[in-house]
Amino acid sequence: MITKNDIYNDRNKQGLKMKKILVVDDVRENLIAIKETLEDLMPDCLVLTAQSGKEGLKTAKAKQPDTILTDINMPGMDGFEVCKKLNEDETTKHIPIMIFTGSKTDSESRIKCLEAGADVFLTKPIDTGELTAQINVLFRIKEAEDKLRAERELLDEKVKERTKELQKANKSLKQDITERKQTEKALQESEQLNRTVIDNSPIGISVRDKNGTLLLSNKAWQKLWGLSNKEISDYHKPRKKLVFNDKDSYLSNHLDKINNVYKTGGEYYIKELKLPYTKKNTADWISQYFYAIKDDKGNVQRVVVLTKDITNRKKAEEELRIGRERLKTANSILRHDIANDVIVIKSALDIYRDEQDETMLDEIEKRVEKSLNTIKKQRDREQFIDSHTYLDEYEIEQVVHDIIKNYPDIKINVTGTGKAYADNAIYSVFENIISNAIKHGKTTKLDIGIGYNEDYCEIRFTDYGIGIPDEFKYKIFEEGFQYGETGHTGIGLYIVQQTVEDYDGIVFVEDNKPNGVVFVIRLRKIIER
Repeated sequence: MITKNDIYNDRNKQGLKMKKILVVDDVRENLIAIKETLEDLMPDCLVLTAQSGKEGLKTAKAKQPDTILTDINMPGMDGFEVCKKLNEDETTKHIPIMIFTGSKTDSESRIKCLEAGADVFLTKPIDTGELTAQINVLFRIKEAEDKLRAERELLDEKVKERTKELQKANKSLKQDITERKQTEKALQESEQLNRTVIDNSPIGISVRDKNGTLLLSNKAWQKLWGLSNKEISDYHKPRKKLVFNDKDSYLSNHLDKINNVYKTGGEYYIKELKLPYTKKNTADWISQYFYAIKDDKGNVQRVVVLTKDITNRKKAEEELRIGRERLKTANSILRHDIANDVIVIKSALDIYRDEQDETMLDEIEKRVEKSLNTIKKQRDREQFIDSHTYLDEYEIEQVVHDIIKNYPDIKINVTGTGKAYADNAIYSVFENIISNAIKHGKTTKLDIGIGYNEDYCEIRFTDYGIGIPDEFKYKIFEEGFQYGETGHTGIGLYIVQQTVEDYDGIVFVEDNKPNGVVFVIRLRKIIER
């Protein structure tokens, strides 16, 4: 006797694939009835059965049916769980599912079925016409899913191949700019650049047509220029011809070369460019590499622009230059001071040899100690310079005068001059000291003295207000400390201390007899000849 399985196997050998339907129900009589009904209505299909949820999962994995019909109410594992597990399994999640029941027909159950991953929900008794129609719909869904999956697998394979090519090109690009032609070769193989690789590149990548219309760009490019999605859409508007406007002013010295790339092809590399206008968290300095992609006839079709943010590199170069200048000055001072000491030591030795004057030995010892101290100071300066290259040189008197303009009603006297290492936060430091003296110290007069103290530039802020009790003098720089009617005196002074210490400086407070206090700030003084 020829069975359905024999027909199924025979058709498979002939390349005529039969559809497979898996029916899951714990009631044997229901399985037999549904199987016979489906075989009568759909004779070209092979109907498989399973009498439990667990058996249904096992059969689905092994037989890979084209659709699955399952009952909801089953012991052990109900239809909801069967549906959920089928959708969680990579080998079965693509199979469309129909859930049917004769009891739970409320909307909540329907929603639960759909949330579990079911594609169709039918209630018993089942209309045979609706059943076959829904199964045919599920067959079409399965066919479409299989086709899509096959295409996706083929596409994934191509993406993997292209990813390897472009990743290799990007790595070479970082190592040596002359090797960027490897990227050109990879891009010339296809105009369909792999978006995944491009978006993950740390270098800004944009592709334009021969008229300058933006065809595509990656996230790094968008971030580098600080562009919103709306602004980028404006770049995608078609251009009739290649035109450079005010936005491209930073390229003014390179337009002839760039135009040549767009018109005749080739490549052009700009090592560094200072952008005239920048947004917050965008690049100040960039490098750009332009290269053209031609068609088979040698006409330029695309121009790829690789833009790299070199702001950090330029800052590092500038810090290195400043550090070298500072060390050069410090070493010059060191040579000068030690040379003077050596001359004195030599003269003292000559006198000692000629006259046996033992006082010269004291002079020699003094000069040796002085030289050793000079060398120690120089070592300390070098360590400071190495770890604080980001600091600039500030005229302290100018900073003070800039700030006291904000206090026209307070009598402020400024004496002395000095230069020290700091950054722009020095303005906030001085502002906090002066503001605290007026707001919390209730002073109406302030003296600010500037001078040098060994390796430091010392700034003394003397007020004549109510002063600070002794028990609080060592707490005022603590974070969150509060004192006085207005309170909150601590957060500003805490920031002052943290900033000054970051400059390798110190800050402390002294009494001003009979009234007021003196805030003393010592900053590293500028090394000068």
